[in-house]
Amino acid sequence: MEKPIGEPIGKLKKFFIGFGGLFIVVFLVAGPLIIFSSLNPVSTDNKVTGSTLRFNIEAGLNGPNGVLNTYNILLYQNNYVLQLQDISNFLFEDLNLGTNIETRNFDRGQFQVVEMSANSDSVWVLSPPNQDKLFNIIDTAYNEPENPEVVIYLTMQSTFDR
Repeated sequence: MEKPIGEPIGKLKKFFIGFGGLFIVVFLVAGPLIIFSSLNPVSTDNKVTGSTLRFNIEAGLNGPNGVLNTYNILLYQNNYVLQLQDISNFLFEDLNLGTNIETRNFDRGQFQVVEMSANSDSVWVLSPPNQDKLFNIIDTAYNEPENPEVVIYLTMQSTFDR
């Protein structure tokens, strides 16, 4: 059933096409918002189940040709979580999480306390001669802070398992 060009479209057909198009647009915008929000009745909390914390030192000396000799060392790595629980009302109020501009719209049930062990799981992976070179670089950086040949970076990386 082909419509000739220029023939008017019926009002009922216009209404259903417009209503259907509007419904599709609203569904495409609001659908993901409802599915991924806390309004979704079948959603579950995405709680933390584990954590890893790493602390590294990267130190080096700029050589004469611009070559950087670096020593990477893992100072601290921990995969052992001591405490993992929901945040208490007292701590929630003490940290001002309900009034802080970044967290005031979050539900208290979305916060957790994650306490890591104070002891590292790993040991230094550098050989003793490289440890001595690293200590000399750090000593040079401490005693000669204006020396442009010394480069030291400290990095900390944390990951949470869910």
